[in-house]
Amino acid sequence: IADGNNLNLLKDGQATWTIPATWPLTGQFRIRVGIQPEGANTPYFDSGIINIEKPLPTYSGITVTSPTAGDVWRAGQKYVINWQTSNLTMRPVLGNIQINLVQKSLTSERVCLVVESTPDNGTFTYLVPDDPFFKCFGKVVIRVISQDSSPKLQGESEQFTIIGMPKPSIIDIAQIQQEASEVYNGLSATPLSGPVKEALLDQADVMISKIKTTKEKIKLMEAELIRLKEFIAFGTATTKFLGEGERAGVVASYIETYGRAPSTEAEWQDVIKIANGRWPALRHEVKEKLAETKFREIYRRPPQRDISKYDEAAVVVMAYGLRPAKRNLNSELAAIKSFTAVYGTAPASAADWDVVRAIAYSGASRQLKPTNALDSDKDGLTDEEEAKYGTDPHNPDTDDDGYLDGEEVRSNYNPLGSGRLVR
Repeated sequence: IADGNNLNLLKDGQATWTIPATWPLTGQFRIRVGIQPEGANTPYFDSGIINIEKPLPTYSGITVTSPTAGDVWRAGQKYVINWQTSNLTMRPVLGNIQINLVQKSLTSERVCLVVESTPDNGTFTYLVPDDPFFKCFGKVVIRVISQDSSPKLQGESEQFTIIGMPKPSIIDIAQIQQEASEVYNGLSATPLSGPVKEALLDQADVMISKIKTTKEKIKLMEAELIRLKEFIAFGTATTKFLGEGERAGVVASYIETYGRAPSTEAEWQDVIKIANGRWPALRHEVKEKLAETKFREIYRRPPQRDISKYDEAAVVVMAYGLRPAKRNLNSELAAIKSFTAVYGTAPASAADWDVVRAIAYSGASRQLKPTNALDSDKDGLTDEEEAKYGTDPHNPDTDDDGYLDGEEVRSNYNPLGSGRLVR
């Protein structure tokens, strides 16, 4: 181990020895100190037994191997998160880990929980929320944190991007009919399976229970319950962007308006139309009259639906719960304040939230904003504009494609047939 002449042991009586990392021997040993030169009668002294063991592996942390730099994740899709320990020949037991999404700025972090606790098996499948209230869209990293190891360890992925789910700008009536048929016949396609699928169905079941609690007279047949659960949990091609909670809200709005759950393909078409901001085929005169009363309470004047598309939109949104094509949370927060100021309480029921949406998105105000001299068929085009475009002023959907003439013109589509509008 050491040369006594070099260390001057006889004088100091002490030496420090660092066991080399490459030391080849392990087991039980004694330290022997003797006088040089060694011979038959050289005095020496042996220590008690000591143990020399292999060095513990160096642990430098958790390395997140996926996602990687430049990856793009889309809301409503599943992605795999992988991680491993670094510089290990023997992996310590980490127990459970927590996974977060983290958005970083110069002064702060925004953290979105992926999973509170999951076994440390090196992989986790994550369904990116398609909820518009999800806070971590944009540039993010994955952070994996050990919960049971000592010391606490964590690792982060490279930066990647999460984007929302796009919504089609205009939806063909044939698409709505197809989706309604899929929902009605239990053919809704979903890429999910296993625990993730079951978890979404369980959440949908809870949401349906809440709807039934608020509408005690609602009775659901087994087939109707299954359709509602699958629609809320998975959505359709044109409603997936809403998120599970908002699809449950669409169902609640439908039940609030019609007093029953959808039970036919035609009724499911109206559900999907409402989800996409479209006027339902089945109109409810009583509900529209009630909506006009609420309009007076909010705007302190009667609605003039024949000359203001904003007034018309407010009444229809309140009556049927039409969802906006694109949500604006600032507008909704302002609308909640207005609702609370008028009624002295925060919105709670499906009908209340339909009023909030009308305030937020209809464009109506206490000051009348006329948009046309006369709109005989209430399709969003004045009679004068109907003459300009060649549409029928007494038929709100001249080409019978499921879109109001005014809606098609605003979206730059031909109200007389297929294709784009040529102005």
